[in-house]
Amino acid sequence: MPASGLHAAVQPCAKDRTPTGPVARLGPIVTEADAELVGAWLLAGMPDDGTLPHRLRAVPAPRHIAHLN
Repeated sequence: MPASGLHAAVQPCAKDRTPTGPVARLGPIVTEADAELVGAWLLAGMPDDGTLPHRLRAVPAPRHIAHLN
């Protein structure tokens, strides 16, 4: 059963909106506090420094990672 709450997909981009990194899948975003954490993480430039709790990073669907096996 999928987790309830909101999910989002975000991608870092240059000023001209050219993608500069991979898509990050987020969610479930359940509480206002979760939304505030995601907002702060986005404003900080999506750092990969542990500031976004692991529980807010959605796991990709198996079909997206099966080719890695």
